[in-house]
Amino acid sequence: MEIFYFTTLYLCFAWIVGKTGFFQIRAAYRFILASAAGSIAFLIFIAGNSSNSGFNIMLRNIAEIVSSIIISTAESDAVMHSTLQQMLTPERVLEVTRNVLFRGGALVSIFFLFFLNRQMSFTALGLIKKQRKDPGLSSFFAPPYTIWVLSCSLALILLSSQFKIEILEIIAWNVFVICAIIFLAQGAGILIFLLVRRSPVFRLVANVLIIIVILSPGINTLALAALILLGIIENWRPIRRTVQCDTPPG
Repeated sequence: MEIFYFTTLYLCFAWIVGKTGFFQIRAAYRFILASAAGSIAFLIFIAGNSSNSGFNIMLRNIAEIVSSIIISTAESDAVMHSTLQQMLTPERVLEVTRNVLFRGGALVSIFFLFFLNRQMSFTALGLIKKQRKDPGLSSFFAPPYTIWVLSCSLALILLSSQFKIEILEIIAWNVFVICAIIFLAQGAGILIFLLVRRSPVFRLVANVLIIIVILSPGINTLALAALILLGIIENWRPIRRTVQCDTPPG
């Protein structure tokens, strides 16, 4: 199972960063398809391990730690502490974790694993060759039909949840997560595009604030939601094209 999982990740990442060869399509589509394949391999890897395997033992240990940490926060309130002990058992935490992994969690993890490794690869290449060929997210635009796929997947999530069709719900959640990642990338591209056009001092202050937001629990979730919303808004108001048109030459 380990050989299958890591070989799949290796081949998917090689396809993402490859410039020539078989089945060359837009980089965004390569990311989506490779992340989907990697997440399927990851879920097969989880399902294929026995309950006594090292991986599942590690998951149970993590679930126990998470459960104990959350329960310990309510030690001052006896009623709340007792309620959390009954609700947040390690088995329940593990079950929720597995549900999240199947409903887009694995896809998000693999996507950002590929994205971070791709960025580090291009950064290393730029340092070695003293040049940067990767345009980055500032030039990324979501496919025009993504908003409709997002809307349909959200409607499908609600319907499948209502009628208890689990397999359909899992597929819909993963499609929804893919669309959300695309709009997140577009929102981040807008932010980078706007920052590049500012003064160095402004960019320095903005970068410090961004780091603070990323490291702030709760606030970082709101920031991600805001970036996704910003990416969605550009479907109706092309922010980057508007800024380019309004900027005087020179």
